[in-house]
Amino acid sequence: MTIQEALAQSGFTSDEIAALDAKKLAAFGSVLTNAEQKESAAKDAVAKAEADLAAAKAAQEAAELAGRANREFYDGTIVPSLNGWEAQEQALKQEVTNAKALAAFYETQAKEAKSAGFIAADAPTFTPAAVVVPAKGPDGRFVAGGGGTPGSPTSRWKTSIIVSATGWTTDFGPCRSISAFPVVSSFLIQ
Repeated sequence: MTIQEALAQSGFTSDEIAALDAKKLAAFGSVLTNAEQKESAAKDAVAKAEADLAAAKAAQEAAELAGRANREFYDGTIVPSLNGWEAQEQALKQEVTNAKALAAFYETQAKEAKSAGFIAADAPTFTPAAVVVPAKGPDGRFVAGGGGTPGSPTSRWKTSIIVSATGWTTDFGPCRSISAFPVVSSFLIQ
């Protein structure tokens, strides 16, 4: 807007505007230009402030959403897990206590059974005899008369396992056939 338009809007006639000094018009023009620049700068500042406010609101909403999600995760996941661990720890402690009590009970029962003579003071230990493996020749084949054919009922190595494991013998010495021990032979043949 020019100075002449501004003066016309404020009520000056065109003759009055023409009668004004050029110096006065230039001063009014500089004031008007300065005011327009400041108005434009103020509008830009308002627009920037509104944009900053909108960005701040969006950042605040995002922070609130993240905080809410963290609280929900803590309340819905972490706290129940911690409570579950506590309950699990208590259950495990109870199991250990029960196992110790049971072991103490059986130890007491064993001591009383030993003192009453139901159980020998020292249980005998078992030492298995060495397994006799049939002899092989230099060619890798079994030697004739070296204890029977492996897998046959007369094989000495099977009967030596039974005799060393059970201590059973027949009237003729260590048995030559596992059929003398039907229960054990059915187990070994399977």
